[in-house]
Amino acid sequence: MEQYGDAITDYDKAIRINPEYADAYYNRGWARNELEQYEAAIADYDEAIRLKPDYADVYYNRGIAKGELNQYEAMNLSRPRFRNYFKNLKTRNRSGGGIRRITSTISSSLNSPVDVMSRRTR
Repeated sequence: MEQYGDAITDYDKAIRINPEYADAYYNRGWARNELEQYEAAIADYDEAIRLKPDYADVYYNRGIAKGELNQYEAMNLSRPRFRNYFKNLKTRNRSGGGIRRITSTISSSLNSPVDVMSRRTR
């Protein structure tokens, strides 16, 4: 955890030097996500998107942070079946694999026409 705090300090410095550096906001958001500082992570992702609107990874990670805050409508997960799937998946993975397994499963679900409710986690 301390490493993420140190990384955030470095990203803060990079942003002070160059406030238009989208990667610094993105990476600071990622570190904050790992520390479960989801609102701060979303603010960083928002700024990275403002600076670089075609930065696909930022949209993806912002969606994950919003999911952690249960902001499913903001993630465009308004379909009840997918929202429930995400909630259940998050609950099942709290102790093993965490957000990485969740993001992998959601990513493959979003990129596939397969009904996400039929997918199984490993």
